[in-house]
Amino acid sequence: MLCCQATKTEAATTELPSHSPDGPYRLSQGAAERLRNRALRPLEWFNLAVIHGPLEFWLHDDFYDDNGAACQAITPAVTPERFPCPTLSECAPSLPRLLDFAVTRWLLRADVVAALQGHDRQRLATEIAQRFSHAQNPWFHDRLAQIAGDVLQCDAQVWFRQVMQMLPAEKRLRLLNVAHKCLPHSE
Repeated sequence: MLCCQATKTEAATTELPSHSPDGPYRLSQGAAERLRNRALRPLEWFNLAVIHGPLEFWLHDDFYDDNGAACQAITPAVTPERFPCPTLSECAPSLPRLLDFAVTRWLLRADVVAALQGHDRQRLATEIAQRFSHAQNPWFHDRLAQIAGDVLQCDAQVWFRQVMQMLPAEKRLRLLNVAHKCLPHSE
């Protein structure tokens, strides 16, 4: 059974196109209807933003705030209070969940950076590299590079140089903008 990307508890019976290169939305009928009506529950928004990015058309900040609350719902969100978006304090103890939280925020705030700094740097570097290599979405690439620059800084220089060598020039410029801290100032 393919699981709904939004609810994580129901079967995915509907597929909707996504602008994200990481693939379409795979949803239950109810979640698909809530997505179309811009009335996702906060946890559903979070689960989808982890996969498709918060800049995806159906998920962006015209329709939802940074905590997944519907701002311009066509129909009212159904019991959103029963499905809250995870908080930073809930996500902070688990590095994978904290990275999920970090990639769903429109801005990488200092409190998220501080929480990431509390984790083992080598494990963080490994997790960033793995997520970067599996993602196709430029939003995730930018955010992961930004995390590497803000948290790991020059400890990520070997990985960052490898990434730079693999990318075409226009993509390198975009990543240099967010992750220049990964390289020594002389470079």
